[in-house]
Amino acid sequence: MEISAKTKKISKQTLFHNSTPRIIAIVAHKGGVGKSTIALNLSASLAKKGKKVLVMDLDSQNNTGLFFGVQDYIGKIPTMSDVLYQTTTPDKAIIRVRENFDLIQGNRMLAKFVMEKGIEPGSGLILKNIMDENASFFRQYDYVFFDSSPSHSILHLNALLAAHTTFVPLICDFFSVNGVAQIQQTIDEVNQNIDLLKEYDPEGIYSYMNIGLIIANMLDRRMRGRVDKALDVVKEMYPLKLASNPIRVCSQLMDCPEKHLLIGELAPSSTGSEDFDLLAEEVLNLV
Repeated sequence: MEISAKTKKISKQTLFHNSTPRIIAIVAHKGGVGKSTIALNLSASLAKKGKKVLVMDLDSQNNTGLFFGVQDYIGKIPTMSDVLYQTTTPDKAIIRVRENFDLIQGNRMLAKFVMEKGIEPGSGLILKNIMDENASFFRQYDYVFFDSSPSHSILHLNALLAAHTTFVPLICDFFSVNGVAQIQQTIDEVNQNIDLLKEYDPEGIYSYMNIGLIIANMLDRRMRGRVDKALDVVKEMYPLKLASNPIRVCSQLMDCPEKHLLIGELAPSSTGSEDFDLLAEEVLNLV
């Protein structure tokens, strides 16, 4: 398999620099790779292990709100668009979905935000500035996950600039592997802009972005040849970035959204539940 996009090899790095919370953008350049599934079930496994977790939905489709069946709260409890427009503060938008697990859901107004703010100077730093201004609130969390939109938009840029690192879901096919390369290219461009920001604002605190973890998702070992080929390419291009614990194909995961249940609740003995618990242990060991 040949990947046309050029990428640079990345050595193992410190991802979080002992920060609290640890802020992670879950990003993909295509839909259907399980981004929201990973964001929610990984968060649930971390919460089950006693970590306090917040998911912030930056996608106008609001898959996280639909998953938990809380979309009817839109209009009653502020959403992510209200936070980004700064008509409310993050603490007012919190929905407690499980013990140790909070959510700020998205809504369709995020699409309006993209159109209105996409060309404004400095609009890529809106989320980072909000989090910095509300640092005392966010410090109650051990992990904050951004469930980013799949398109390359101002919301995508906000997630990258506000996070410490990115987790990238991977379906083991050519297009998904090439999508990881595109994400790396975007990150390289973001890091070049950070260099400019540091020149413009030397007192500002800006973190260089990287791919922290590539998570093989919906892994089907019946397709061993194709899977192994894709994983070999990823290992070569991104040494030490591929998660040791993939998420295998699990039919029960497809039933979770309709039932508004996480995999550990719906099928605690399933391979999906086991895989997310193992992935959570791996994430806990990242520094």
